[in-house]
Amino acid sequence: MKYYLIGAVLDTKSFGTAQEMQEVLQRRLDSWLGKDKTQINVEELNDHTMKFTLYRKYGNWFEDPQRFQPQTSVFSWDEHILLGDDYQTGTTADFETLTGRYVISYNENDFFADYKEKAKENHCTRIKRLEQQSFLDRIEFTVELLQPKKKQRP
Repeated sequence: MKYYLIGAVLDTKSFGTAQEMQEVLQRRLDSWLGKDKTQINVEELNDHTMKFTLYRKYGNWFEDPQRFQPQTSVFSWDEHILLGDDYQTGTTADFETLTGRYVISYNENDFFADYKEKAKENHCTRIKRLEQQSFLDRIEFTVELLQPKKKQRP
């Protein structure tokens, strides 16, 4: 089964444990956004489900997304990171600075459509369900994959 995250296709056959995937993803984040800018914790990984938490700290200008519940949205920088848009090694991010291009949030359904499209473009396993919850310091994310139908023998 193949997951898509941070601009990479991640095949569960390549990882023995969630810890191994976490280390690969953390290296990607560090080489792209800079060391200690983000931290990822993969809590669960199998052929059906991947659960992870991405910790990040934006500047004082960032308002707690929990204030806007029950309306759920995804902050544009979180989408940018999760999809790996413009991924390039040797760069760094300044999360303290407010820049007009990214000061928006996307409706959760629109974000999910973008995420599913990226997974499809990269030939990943079809997605059954996505779930996210955004907080001031982190985004918690769950991806459930659609299980292929088993072939029946005659």
